[in-house]
Amino acid sequence: MSPTVSMTMLRLRPTIVALIRPGDTGSQNITRKLGMTQGHEFAHPKHGYPLQAHAIDLTEYEG
Repeated sequence: MSPTVSMTMLRLRPTIVALIRPGDTGSQNITRKLGMTQGHEFAHPKHGYPLQAHAIDLTEYEG
C-alpha cells in the first residue's frame, strides 16, 4: 500500500515532528519561526534524557 493511500484510508495528515532537548533555544526558535507547536515533554526511550515534541500539520503550513 502506498503512503498516500494509507494516509487517505486512515485520514492522517502529513505532519513533521521535531524532537528537541529542553533548553536548546536555537532549535526552539527555528520551530517557532516555522509555525510548529510544542507538544508534550517525554524521556528519550533509550537514554532517558528529556525531549520536547514540536509539530506542524503540512496542510496548514504557510512557508
